[in-house]
Amino acid sequence: MLYSKNFYSLFKEQALKNPKKVALIIEEKKYTYGELLEKTDLFAEKLKTLSEGKRTHIATFLGNSLEMVLLLLVVSKLGLTLVPLPSDLPQEFAEEILKTCGVEMAITQTEREFKGIETLKVRELWGVPAKVKDWNVKPDLDTPFIITTTSGSTGKPKPIVLTQRIKLKRAFKGAKEIFNLSEEDVYIVSTPLYHSLAQRFTLLPLITGATAVVMKKFNLQKWLELVETHKVSFAVLVSSQLENIVSHLWEKGGNYDLKGLKKLISSSAPLLEKTRRRSLELSKTIGWEIYETYGTSEIGFASVLNMTKETRKWDSVGKPLPYVGIKIFSPEGKKLPTNQIGEIAVKTETIFAGYYKMPQKTAESFTSDGYFLTGDLGYLDEEGYLYFSGRKKEVIITGGINVFPQDVERVILTHPKVKECAVFGVENDYFGEVVCAFVVSKEPLTERELRNFLRGKLASYQMPIYIAFVEEIPKNHLGKVARRELKRLVDRKKLRLLTEKLKGLLL
Repeated sequence: MLYSKNFYSLFKEQALKNPKKVALIIEEKKYTYGELLEKTDLFAEKLKTLSEGKRTHIATFLGNSLEMVLLLLVVSKLGLTLVPLPSDLPQEFAEEILKTCGVEMAITQTEREFKGIETLKVRELWGVPAKVKDWNVKPDLDTPFIITTTSGSTGKPKPIVLTQRIKLKRAFKGAKEIFNLSEEDVYIVSTPLYHSLAQRFTLLPLITGATAVVMKKFNLQKWLELVETHKVSFAVLVSSQLENIVSHLWEKGGNYDLKGLKKLISSSAPLLEKTRRRSLELSKTIGWEIYETYGTSEIGFASVLNMTKETRKWDSVGKPLPYVGIKIFSPEGKKLPTNQIGEIAVKTETIFAGYYKMPQKTAESFTSDGYFLTGDLGYLDEEGYLYFSGRKKEVIITGGINVFPQDVERVILTHPKVKECAVFGVENDYFGEVVCAFVVSKEPLTERELRNFLRGKLASYQMPIYIAFVEEIPKNHLGKVARRELKRLVDRKKLRLLTEKLKGLLL
């Protein structure tokens, strides 16, 4: 019966069972299960008033907020489809994604308008007249619940369809059972709620009777304070956040009582070896366990490594989960033996429902025997452990967020003084990778002038930290940009100073 109920129904059961227990803590405010249920039902009635009679694809341009949490439950209750997007997504990219995902309504934090789409600010939604009443919807767990987007090498959005059944399996089989979570746990969410991972670990505590602490934005000191104050026991972080936390505790310590913190999950990119060693030492006093994971938005978690216990396999990202199969393929599509690097392919019960209205792209993403081609490179050893070697495509992962070079290049090239440019990532201990750009100008152009031009046209995470003006972009004999050469040409001292300055602003 577990997968016969939707997220809202499971949440309501917990709210009726224990209405006075704290369900959600966000922006310094606590909401009990009873209070959150009341707000969810009210919000649902208001949204139903605007979308009654049709299945609506609703986009959100909201940060981590109470309303964003409510909408995750509301769309489950009303049988709608949510398309969560970054609040600062540039207009051009937003318009393209909204069209691709079939969005009919957009809810924003600030004043924004989109062609052919009804748009309202979230405070206007609160003002819609509505009366709370029971809403009996037969749960349809196999229609689109959330559409999250990724991009291919061309930068075109690929809309990933996730149904409620898929999200429920990822929550229970891919998290609750794997990490042995219970209603006694307190979770902390520090990544954006437009990310699939943050959605999962906000909803999971609410449907299992636990407590969720949701940060508006990650901040090191604030994270440590919240963990101590609310006795957080479980945290999922992108690797750059965990690197930052471990580094701070190792080098500066602090009078934080973190002994309630039992499990930390690292996602998005492999941890540095020094972080693994430091985390193991810290575990002796704090008592935590740190897990490394591998997965994508299309497949969910595919493998997990308990670094605290499986120290001899530190270089890996763990073994496949019980319901997951992993194969490694050559560029020609042949299955490779152990210890040979190739493309990681995954078969799992938590696979996505396809790319929205892209049947050919969906079919091309699978092998003939049903394995999803991740686009990542790696290998399996003799014991079945998976090792991640890199990405087939030049995606930059900065702070756990994907940045696609072509998107940034396209905007830079709109400057009238720019002749050519190349965008790429350089490894960084704090951010994972940082965005760098080499630019060839047609006439004199300063970095300040270019940055002023890009501001507002790029999201904050897309903005290059390092910009260098060169006479020509290095290319190979086929005319392709030689990205390795670009990385070699970066002034590391200047880059280090720039990242340290930005890091100081974030701490």
